[in-house]
Amino acid sequence: MFTEPTRGMNANLSERLKKALTPAPQPEIKMFATGLGLGVLLDATVIRALLPTFVAVISRWNWWLPG
Repeated sequence: MFTEPTRGMNANLSERLKKALTPAPQPEIKMFATGLGLGVLLDATVIRALLPTFVAVISRWNWWLPG
């Protein structure tokens, strides 16, 4: 229930997030599922949404080569 005083509040929050995101009993599966979920979230936000928008904004400068 209570965490060690040296671990702090962030460790407790991350542990609760891991438990909430992955209901598997093995720690290896929990770590894999959490990493996979974060990877999918990163792909959905940065690669699929922000990068094409950035490319569209700097359209002409995309293919500029120095020299």
